[in-house]
Amino acid sequence: MVEIERRRRIRLAVAAYAYEFMNDSVMSDHEFDRLSEQVDLTVSTGNRKLDSFFKKNFEPATGMWVRKHPEKDKLRRIYEQFWRDKVQIPDNLPDQTAKHVVYPDPVPGRVAHIDADFTCYQVSAETADELEGRKPRRTMEQMRTNMRTALEHLMKQTGATSYVAHVTPSASNKGGRDDQALTKGYQDNRSGKDKPEHLNAIRGYVGAELPSIVHLDQEADDGMAQANYNAVDPNLSVIVSKDKDLRMVPGLHYDFDTETVVDVDDAFGDIWVDRTKSSAKVLGWGTKFFWAQLLRGDTADNIAGLPNTLNLKGKLTKVGDITAHDYLADCTDDWQCFRVCTHLWSGSLYDWHDYRDSSDTTWQQHMVADMKLLWMRRSNDPDDVLKWLSEVMK
Repeated sequence: MVEIERRRRIRLAVAAYAYEFMNDSVMSDHEFDRLSEQVDLTVSTGNRKLDSFFKKNFEPATGMWVRKHPEKDKLRRIYEQFWRDKVQIPDNLPDQTAKHVVYPDPVPGRVAHIDADFTCYQVSAETADELEGRKPRRTMEQMRTNMRTALEHLMKQTGATSYVAHVTPSASNKGGRDDQALTKGYQDNRSGKDKPEHLNAIRGYVGAELPSIVHLDQEADDGMAQANYNAVDPNLSVIVSKDKDLRMVPGLHYDFDTETVVDVDDAFGDIWVDRTKSSAKVLGWGTKFFWAQLLRGDTADNIAGLPNTLNLKGKLTKVGDITAHDYLADCTDDWQCFRVCTHLWSGSLYDWHDYRDSSDTTWQQHMVADMKLLWMRRSNDPDDVLKWLSEVMK
């Protein structure tokens, strides 16, 4: 496990270095995203300096973190020895998408609800060569063109005839999730990390000039979820996002791995363990995946999940992917999942307290808080998950 994690981080670091400093793509975006999602920051590789660097700076949505890497000279040597001049890539997005692409037949009236937060980040990110003057920086017009191209491409990939780009601006209150968190600060792991210089300008362009919704009082994920929940015809609304939290929402989803549209027609759904990668992950669709998320937490958003519980072997631990799956595998509805979760949370040996001031709290408060953080809301109501729970428990 340690050796696998060490090699994974080296591959990602070299690929990020090649792109950011050498303007060379030695790894496809798909492969980079796949490896980034597998990074386990809890694993100690034996190199304290690099372990600390990854914990403080690693960001799976970009490779910009490599600019702060403490051993860039070593990355350069590895790059020059194994990869230099072996891969050639086009210079810009229009060239990359100019190749012949076979899109599915369009479905009249279908709308693609696209997670534009991630796309804005990708489009506005600049390489080190651009920022340090070794290569001309892209103009705002070029970034805008790339943004339109990317959104239209995703729309066509889903068979949609129109799209809505969902954006969470920096001024958004994110639906009050900061105030709802109790165990850990919501998305605190993202604070202090570098963002592209023109990120807010691209967000502003999308919000002002393109078909979009700017979410000031909730997150873009909530808006995309509501589009599927409220669709008159489920076949005419499709969510386009890499955010796994949205997998709990019924309806159509675009799967980036298979480049196909998936129909989540069972609201409760199912979960399974994906063992095709070096570290096993629990995956799923429907609300059963929501319950699995509640147990294991979400490192991307700094949501703790169930802390300090006895696992199936009697050891005190945090619930991981496989354990979360095993606890819920035999559940056939939301009521059974709820009973399993309340049993586990009530039996946790965690010292329940508010992370802000260490004031005493209860397990019930923490369980409800994490449910509110993870739930993709059917309406702009912070308590929507509690209303949903009362409905399914009738």
